[in-house]
Amino acid sequence: MKRYKTILIKGLLLGSLFSCDYGDLNLNPNLPSTAPLSSLLSGSQGVIAFSSGADLAQITNTFTQHLSGIVLQAAAWDRYNVDAEAGGPFNTFYAGPMQDLSTLIRQAQDTKANGYEGIGKILMAYSLGTMTSLYGDIPYSDALKGAVNPYPKFDSQESIYQQIQTLLDEGITLLKSADATNSPGNDDLIYKGNLPKWIAAAYTFKARYALHLSKANPEAASKALAALYDGTTYRGIARTADDCDFNFGTGVTESNPWSQLVQQRNDFRLGKQFVDLLKVTPADPRLPLFAKPNAASSYSGSPAGQGQATDSQIGSYFTTATTPVSLITYAEAKFIEAEARLRVNGTDVQAETALKAAISASVEKVTKGAVPAADLTAFVANRGTFTGDAANRLRQVITQKYIALFTQPEVWTDWRRTGYPALQPAFGGTNGLNPGGEIPRRLPVPLGERLNNPSAPKDNPSVQTPRFYWDK
Repeated sequence: MKRYKTILIKGLLLGSLFSCDYGDLNLNPNLPSTAPLSSLLSGSQGVIAFSSGADLAQITNTFTQHLSGIVLQAAAWDRYNVDAEAGGPFNTFYAGPMQDLSTLIRQAQDTKANGYEGIGKILMAYSLGTMTSLYGDIPYSDALKGAVNPYPKFDSQESIYQQIQTLLDEGITLLKSADATNSPGNDDLIYKGNLPKWIAAAYTFKARYALHLSKANPEAASKALAALYDGTTYRGIARTADDCDFNFGTGVTESNPWSQLVQQRNDFRLGKQFVDLLKVTPADPRLPLFAKPNAASSYSGSPAGQGQATDSQIGSYFTTATTPVSLITYAEAKFIEAEARLRVNGTDVQAETALKAAISASVEKVTKGAVPAADLTAFVANRGTFTGDAANRLRQVITQKYIALFTQPEVWTDWRRTGYPALQPAFGGTNGLNPGGEIPRRLPVPLGERLNNPSAPKDNPSVQTPRFYWDK
């Protein structure tokens, strides 16, 4: 079932995005053998952004208890019943933007369009990082080859992370050698062809995906810092104005996915865990923008698995039509830095500096600079000053990141690899895919792949096992 109206972004028909039957993930019969690089780039960016902010974010933010579902699929997800639609993001990414990006990269190589190829590889790395954080082992080395290989093997998650870093390194190298003659302009709907901004985003993605491996690789934190810094020179996203954001339009079919969700379905309320964190004294200035007041003119959230229509709805920041979907931001870069510094050296004073910068950036972005400077300084000091031992400091960093990255899929990965914030399983979360009722740690391999691809993993579908390479 399609969850939203077809979205039209800047004249690009992005199509019916969710829970559709795409057939074999390698075959896109509607894609011409050649297509303009500009269309391939713009189209892939639009679908990536919309999908990342729609089912993908809604499922993961339900698991992390930012959201609670009250009806239909949302209520099912709130109790971890996800198999019917778990394949939506997989089908969308593989049959849509990943297919287009593969074509873009190939055609850009043929025409020496280094700017297009570099951005294409960065977006492919993001797509792989997104898919593997949901499904673990995924197709790549055998995939995206059309009818030549309709049943690709699933590569190990460890090899996918290696490929992500390779794609990002290659993308950076290509962009450093590109110029205006072989690069996009306004057809790049994220940075308008600004290659230094893409390079900074790529280094920040490198840091993100390095830190994903914090449980599996003792060098993960050092590698994250090495991505953000060349020696002592910072090279990640350096200000909120340079966030890797996809901006939406004002029309009904151009608005961001959260705006469309509330207008058409309104089947989520905020989670109690999330609202309670925002209400801690002094109250978070993002609270009235993340949440709408309930009927009692207060703010309340629903316990996991017990969504109540009377609790607070998603607030105006995300339901405003033009609010962007963020792929990665300056605030996240500084949260990554804070965590990485703590893991390398629990007494590094720059870790607290990075944490405060991250909180400040998020508050200023969400409130559009409306918080008086003195009030912002006091709030950041309250939330960002370290207390206790190294474990408590890490808890502070991840908890504040959990708040700042509301609506972003990254928060589920953070919870799985750190255990923060402390969450209790949802009421009624026991089902055939989740017999123990625990919070999901993965999505099952999509039903279509299990039925049709003989190369797909043969494990019984589960939201717990097999545990990911980085989550053991």
